[in-house]
Amino acid sequence: MKKLLLIIAIALAAFHVQASDMDYSRDSLFMCITGPDGDTSVAFNFPTFLEMRDNTLLTRLFLKSQDGSQYIGDWFYRLSPQDNDVIDSVFVAKDEAFDGTSSRSSAQDDGKGHNYDDGSRVLLAQNPNGDDYIYAYLVYNYKTSETSLRIRHFDDNLDFEDLGNAVIVPLENAIVDRLCTIMLEGDNIVLMYLMEGGWDTPVVARIGLDGSLRDRVSFSHLFHINFPRFHALAVFNDSPREYALIDMNAAGGGYNYHVIDSLFAQQETIVMEESYGDVYPPYPSVSYTENYIQLDILPLDDGSFLEARQYERHNVIRNGACIMKYDKTTHACLANAQFESTPIYTHVQYYGFPIGLEQSADGNLYFAYRTNANYSTNVGWIGIAKLDTDLNIIWQRYCLGTYSATGGYHHIHCRTGVTKDGFVVGGRSNKEEPPHDFFCYFIHDDGVVGTPEAEAYIRPYLFYPNPAQDRLHLQYSPDVKPAQVELYDMQGRLVRTQSKKLENVDLQGLAPGQYLMKVTLEDGKTYSDKVVKE
Repeated sequence: MKKLLLIIAIALAAFHVQASDMDYSRDSLFMCITGPDGDTSVAFNFPTFLEMRDNTLLTRLFLKSQDGSQYIGDWFYRLSPQDNDVIDSVFVAKDEAFDGTSSRSSAQDDGKGHNYDDGSRVLLAQNPNGDDYIYAYLVYNYKTSETSLRIRHFDDNLDFEDLGNAVIVPLENAIVDRLCTIMLEGDNIVLMYLMEGGWDTPVVARIGLDGSLRDRVSFSHLFHINFPRFHALAVFNDSPREYALIDMNAAGGGYNYHVIDSLFAQQETIVMEESYGDVYPPYPSVSYTENYIQLDILPLDDGSFLEARQYERHNVIRNGACIMKYDKTTHACLANAQFESTPIYTHVQYYGFPIGLEQSADGNLYFAYRTNANYSTNVGWIGIAKLDTDLNIIWQRYCLGTYSATGGYHHIHCRTGVTKDGFVVGGRSNKEEPPHDFFCYFIHDDGVVGTPEAEAYIRPYLFYPNPAQDRLHLQYSPDVKPAQVELYDMQGRLVRTQSKKLENVDLQGLAPGQYLMKVTLEDGKTYSDKVVKE
């Protein structure tokens, strides 16, 4: 039964102001997610995106009870890239094999199913053998002590195949602790998972869409440290086909790439350097699920590969998300692009997180990251950028920013997806209590978003600190040039105009209080934001 349970209302302000001044749950970019009965006390985790054949976007949300103990099912939404409208939606109840809590011990005592924690590792893909779509995920049933891959099909109308007709492929006669990666390769599904009681034992399998188990290799004790942090499988070479098993918990706290061929035979182990200049991979860090990217590395045709991850700098208190470019043969670092979380975070225990690294249709790169890495701090923004393959920034946007430690929103469980003419960023944004709002917006290849509502939250510049004392710093995207910055008081009177050296706006001589800053670009486009003079 299909039902649209999104609460969407538009609340536009007279000026484009910082997102900390707006109520996200009242804006068309943000959708209040409810349970199938309309209950707002639910939670959801990482979205999964798929561009459908009619160029609409399908997103799937893994729905749980508010306390996270009970998997409820999945919401599927079809969205319009042009205006963010919801075209269709359907709630799909949990699989019959899921009939317990997210706690393994509790579920085992009940003799019921295991729901694999955050539920983000699923496959949504166009069916290469037909005109429908594929939805694949793991299930485990304690009654049969068996882990299986369920492969279901659905059509353009979001009509899902009955469970009784779906393919189910037995994998293990034990629980799989974590499905790390699942991807479509031609008419095969390739996945990597970690075995029960041995997080250092990854298994790689290839399964045909017809349900045949074609390859399965266990790499006994290949990983290090009995905790599944930063473990993934990614394509390392397209031709010949090779994969990399990524072990971010290698001996000594470093990380390795274990390269395997198309038949899953191990070829080499690349031991990555501990640091590159003063850039270090963070270890240990916070929740591994927040760091996970489905394609953690991206191979290029010039004999190099890219890696997206967190970083920290030991000689100064700076950290954030970065992209590293390596030579496949020498493993040397060829270039890196750092996206500092400053001015939001300069604390050594806080990090920016990469959200996604995607390749654009013209061979360049899309990258998204977020800065509010700490759950207790509702201050941050989402950064998006387009880069060339030498990691030069073509354009950059600063999105959904909050600059106040109180009343700000926290963006978590974010993911990206590629569309025909750009890409999409989506995730969860909430305060300390439900409802949890799902945000989703599209960015065109030129860095422009499609709706005025989205423009209210997206800037081609970043400004800090806010509040400020004598000077406000502005950081502009490479593709824009500022022409003028004006400051107005709250009575609408112009109190300051500056047309030179616009990276720093002089606040000296102004009375403490709130002002409206109007930034005008050379192309005539204007933005307005509230700033506070201390």
